[in-house]
Amino acid sequence: MRYWRLLITSCLVATLGTVLDMQPTQAQFSTQLPSVTANDFGNGAATSDVAGGGLINPDENLPTPAVTHGTPTAYGANWGDLFMAAGMQWSLREARGQQTGSMFGGLGVGHAERTVGLELTAANHAIVGNTLANRSLSIKLHRRVVLQDLAIAVGMENLWIGGSLDGGRSIYSVVSYTHRFRASSQPVSSLTVTLGIGDGRFNPESNVRAGRNAASPFGSVSMRLAAPMSVFATWNGQNLNLGLSVAAAPIADIPLTFTPVALDLTRSAGNGPRLAMAGGLMLQL
Repeated sequence: MRYWRLLITSCLVATLGTVLDMQPTQAQFSTQLPSVTANDFGNGAATSDVAGGGLINPDENLPTPAVTHGTPTAYGANWGDLFMAAGMQWSLREARGQQTGSMFGGLGVGHAERTVGLELTAANHAIVGNTLANRSLSIKLHRRVVLQDLAIAVGMENLWIGGSLDGGRSIYSVVSYTHRFRASSQPVSSLTVTLGIGDGRFNPESNVRAGRNAASPFGSVSMRLAAPMSVFATWNGQNLNLGLSVAAAPIADIPLTFTPVALDLTRSAGNGPRLAMAGGLMLQL
């Protein structure tokens, strides 16, 4: 088991180093709107949330599914938490049949229950085509309050950008709460609700097309149907998405998640529904 942890940690460190060592950067940290044709997957999927819901209950000894995709939650990685994930989107907003993908990894600093946690995520948004052309570093400050099921966070997506990233840069604040009905090992055990507000990519498409950058709401609702499975709906300011997440641990103590998502079911951004798939893992050192 120790060798698996060492291998995964080494891969994560190498990923972070590769992303941050590339030369082209943008030094200005003001927020900015995404392009109208920005893909849905890479922006927002690159967080620890996609790697599993274990952040909600770190003491749970079960593989835990994800509770969202494309929208951040207020839960985040603490010191010793490492995560890696990758995913694909099979059709872009205005380019039917064109694929894109991203891979990312990150770690936690501090502790959200004692003081405050800081989550750092390095992402490569171009694993299809011009590999390593579009990279970013995102941050999230998060804090657990009350009975530890309630969390608050603020963050900036794509604080640092390398290359040419069409997803823009976004600031957000978010609140998440998990209501537990019964033990996680039983059916229909919990409901997780997230509400947030952000600019940049959280703007409605009408604002993006008009060049207006305003604070807009986003959110998600997730029901844990069984110990290894959850279903969720998200609104990222532009799209209504529905997803299913399944967790497993084929290697002991290394939970994996697989999360297929149907994007833009309301046809409010782009040329119709699209499909994305994410897979990730999370471990504690």
